[in-house]
Amino acid sequence: MRKNNCVKICKTNPLLLGIKTRFKQYIGAYGNTRIYIADLEDIPGKESYEITSLRSLYGRVDDELFALASRAIQIFHWYTNHLFCGRCGTRMRVRHHELAKICPSCNFTSFPRLSPAVIMSVIDEDRILLARSPHFPKGMYSTLAGFVEPGETFEGAVAREVKEEVGLDICNIHYEGSQPWPFPHSIMAAFSSSYKDGSIQMDERELEDAAWFSRDNLPHCRAG
Repeated sequence: MRKNNCVKICKTNPLLLGIKTRFKQYIGAYGNTRIYIADLEDIPGKESYEITSLRSLYGRVDDELFALASRAIQIFHWYTNHLFCGRCGTRMRVRHHELAKICPSCNFTSFPRLSPAVIMSVIDEDRILLARSPHFPKGMYSTLAGFVEPGETFEGAVAREVKEEVGLDICNIHYEGSQPWPFPHSIMAAFSSSYKDGSIQMDERELEDAAWFSRDNLPHCRAG
């Protein structure tokens, strides 16, 4: 969201409602309803609702609606952060037939960016490895996570992140699932793994604590 601007998920094309927009994009359907994202100068009727963060909606709305909201945020982030061509500096134009921007000067095309990330459990018999970052709320822990680097596989990123952050070697790395992680433009792939060797040697630049926990003494946890 930009100063004096608002992003709104609309249930019809904003132009059909007489709403002026700088940018609009169809993002999918919710049931039988077509959903658009629009960049507005102001939101009509804003006194009838309150603006909230996407993260606060997690678990409060159904998965389909949350996925649409996530898609909206990621598209809006791309739109507002790629106003000018990264090659020649010319102002970009929206390509209406696809989700892209094109430079009218050098024809460079920009598509929405996704930054792949991994999150992993590390299991040693009946124990799981958990850690906490300095910015976590007091007492909260999480499994380890990190971004995939260029030229790296997901499995390679899992092993590297564990080694870098806590000094452990792992094995039996298995993919479990994925989730859009629009904070602001990631896709999170989840993996399970098994402890292989080493003792915890924490990277204090990233973590303030890391330890093994059993099922009966788990701390308060968060995802990611």
